[in-house]
Amino acid sequence: MKRLLTYCSILILWIACICNVNAQEPCDVPGYVELKCFQAPAKACVGMQINITRIGCPVSGSSVQPLYCYDYAHNPNQDTTITHWTYTAPGTYIIHQWYVNYCDSTSQPIIIVASPDPVFTVQSCVTPQRNVIVTITDTVYDLFQINYGNGVVTPPLSKAVSPVEYAYPTDGNYSITVQG
Repeated sequence: MKRLLTYCSILILWIACICNVNAQEPCDVPGYVELKCFQAPAKACVGMQINITRIGCPVSGSSVQPLYCYDYAHNPNQDTTITHWTYTAPGTYIIHQWYVNYCDSTSQPIIIVASPDPVFTVQSCVTPQRNVIVTITDTVYDLFQINYGNGVVTPPLSKAVSPVEYAYPTDGNYSITVQG
């Protein structure tokens, strides 16, 4: 009876060990090293598209496609193969990349900052035409777009071209906005 009890105890321990080993994550192995398998900016503004560049994991040239999670700390189950993302709120996020059936995975924090409104002034003049002069005084942004409120939007402009003059084709009330 004592021998049977010993065999049963050993069998139970053996089963418990096997179940515990099988319950581990595939990458939860001794010596696992997190790899740097993608590049992304460390900081960006709200509304700016973030582009991910894959840099060769798990095997350079492999047809295995990685999955990405763009808010791994708060929403880890939102995996996608999309390699670009636009954050809509400021904060610190974790971009996580992993491969199905591989132990290659990596994470990178990204800081998303609020996009401040550009600083500018507008002068209006009714003579000789319905003209406005937009002067960019902002020191944060390198490029600007001016929306004259009538469907006309400038291409990206350097601060060096400021001030910018525009003549409205018709009378009216217009709201001018500048985006940096």
